[in-house]
Amino acid sequence: GAASVVQSSELEIPRSISTEDVEPALSITISASEIVVEGKQALGLRNGQVDPGQKQGGSNGFLITPLLSVLQQHRDRLKMIAQSRTNKPFRGEVQIIADRRTPYRTLVEVLYTMGQSEFKAMRFVLLKSGG
Repeated sequence: GAASVVQSSELEIPRSISTEDVEPALSITISASEIVVEGKQALGLRNGQVDPGQKQGGSNGFLITPLLSVLQQHRDRLKMIAQSRTNKPFRGEVQIIADRRTPYRTLVEVLYTMGQSEFKAMRFVLLKSGG
């Protein structure tokens, strides 16, 4: 397919433990114009960059405020599902699909914001531009 998966020592792709009780990975897509969580826009981007007004601490900040609130809602929902269905701890799995032209700074801000909302297990899929 068009997606090339990049794996480095920091971004280990988690091996699935068993298929029946794996919590679904939250899907985050980063394009030049927006960040989409589970099919819904969390915030718009300008040339792949987060507007300073959307970040705690402005242009120097790393915490993307609107993304944090969306992620916290998903975290609470997934924690409830994990407890009711499997009684297993919430693992916070995320699949990030990013346009490969996405600025590194934006990725760092997204990862930081995810960490603040307890999403820690990441899989990266980088999309080559132009399909």
